[in-house]
Amino acid sequence: MFDSNGDFSKYDGGRVTKDIVEWIAKKTKNPSEAVECAALADKAASAEKNVVYFGEHEGAAFDEFMTAAKSSELEKFAFLHTSEECAEEFNAKAPGVFIIRSFDEPKVLFTGELEHE
Repeated sequence: MFDSNGDFSKYDGGRVTKDIVEWIAKKTKNPSEAVECAALADKAASAEKNVVYFGEHEGAAFDEFMTAAKSSELEKFAFLHTSEECAEEFNAKAPGVFIIRSFDEPKVLFTGELEHE
């Protein structure tokens, strides 16, 4: 079991050193990376599936985003956050969430409620 601020996770990673180190690094690092707008497209290109938050880096919407970023159910996604002003460049709204992926339709606007279940 791994404890992060009272949130316990069962180890479900690989059994070799590289996998164990990657799993622990994922659990202990910041769940979302702050990215400047000019670098967002390049940063998103480095992962297959990205969840991007546009908006202020505080408040209820951002807190929900960070809760989702910490979720072990969403570990396959890279989480990034950037400024409210950047939303317009991606035809997104702020506060809001945008999916950037390397397959099918590459840019998808999330239109649901900003809450993690």
